[in-house]
Amino acid sequence: MKKLKKKLTFVLFFITFLGICTALPFILIQNNLVEPNIQKHVFPKPSQQEIDIITPGNKSYLEAMSGFYPATYGFESDTRARLPDWGTIAFVDTFYRDYSITYLWARVEAEWQGHRKILAFIDHQVNHYVYVRHESFNETSGTIEWFWGINKIGTNFGSYFRLMQSGTIACEINMDEGNFTCSDAGIIIPDVGYYDFDTWYHHKLSFDCSGAGNGRYTWVISYENGTQFAAATNMEFENNVDSIDTIHMESNFAGGSHRSYFDAFGLSWDPNYNLGDNLNEGLLLNFTGTIDFNWTGYSFDGQSIIPTFGNHTIPFPNDGPHTIQVFANDSMAQFYQSEIRHFMVDTIAPNSLISFGPYKDPNKVYKSTIFNITADDGVGSGISSIKYKINDSNLFDYSGSFSLFSYDYGDYIISYYAIDLAGHIEEENTLLVELVKKPSTPPTIPGYNIILLISIICIVSIVVFERGYKSINK
Repeated sequence: MKKLKKKLTFVLFFITFLGICTALPFILIQNNLVEPNIQKHVFPKPSQQEIDIITPGNKSYLEAMSGFYPATYGFESDTRARLPDWGTIAFVDTFYRDYSITYLWARVEAEWQGHRKILAFIDHQVNHYVYVRHESFNETSGTIEWFWGINKIGTNFGSYFRLMQSGTIACEINMDEGNFTCSDAGIIIPDVGYYDFDTWYHHKLSFDCSGAGNGRYTWVISYENGTQFAAATNMEFENNVDSIDTIHMESNFAGGSHRSYFDAFGLSWDPNYNLGDNLNEGLLLNFTGTIDFNWTGYSFDGQSIIPTFGNHTIPFPNDGPHTIQVFANDSMAQFYQSEIRHFMVDTIAPNSLISFGPYKDPNKVYKSTIFNITADDGVGSGISSIKYKINDSNLFDYSGSFSLFSYDYGDYIISYYAIDLAGHIEEENTLLVELVKKPSTPPTIPGYNIILLISIICIVSIVVFERGYKSINK
């Protein structure tokens, strides 16, 4: 009976323990004490089929990609869109043209004067015009910078650039028949500067709507290399506005045949754009997808994802290894990511150094002197080879230490340089040395220090001499 009672007690204890173990996780989850083992995050789909990075390639870049300039809005992802017939342009929110006129367009073109993928106005009609507006912002102050140029075909050529609020003009700057002009409180200033046709100019327009009376703006014009040559400073708005919400660009109404070109709009309120970025060519992120993406972005060197409008030019990176990865989602909110693209930037040649043990004078050496050459490529692609020659000899591939043992005594110039794996060749270094004969050394007795031996002999001789002298004089 006692045994049965013990068994029943054990069974009851076991069932109670099992019930507690089963219920405990649910109690903890209900009270937020532990997190249930449920996948809460939708991880990106790594798929080479959906997103394929074309550039940058898996290689070393020795220089920036020609014709592409980093910006908030470039036109790298736009096709040869002719508004509105052949698609849209990400930068353009509003567009106008007279559809009864044949040669009156705004479109993206492949290249003009060294810039690739640019916005062009084509206006071949007098008393007609085309305009585009960018309206996806609202700022009380800021800076806009971009490239702008004119191609003259007929007469009365040019184009206008305005900052506006809800259709009200705040300020207007123009490239008008060879002159840069602007408005100051509604009065046209005609002599800001003169421009050349078929030439890109870098423009920087800073505005502030909060000044006394009407707002103010400053317009700085530079050559493509960033050298400033004209400016209109502290100009007054034509109309008082609270903020700027429109960039308006328009061809010349009275103009004959002419074309205006725009590229690389950088906006100071874009957290991913630094003023001045578009002054230098960059590296094009060019990718394709097998589906239509609602949103795209990229991560550079594993940093936070930066949204883009598709293909995008980034500032040319510093020397060293880099990675870039593209992310996107579709209309069903499915998230995608490309494979990580690895590439190298190597713009700097390596450095080499020769070392040796000189004889007294820093440039005097013996035939037995050993020369060593080392080279360093920093964070670059690495050393490919080291070359050297002696006077006007053929170039040798450096493979280890060398000497001038087989050369006659005299002066020698050792020239040397390194080449890295990217093909950069270091500027040649030279070293002037004088090969001299090694001075003879005093004879030695094997196993003895000759100087110590001579010293001992001298001391002994002095002692012997002294004792002999004393014995004589006793």
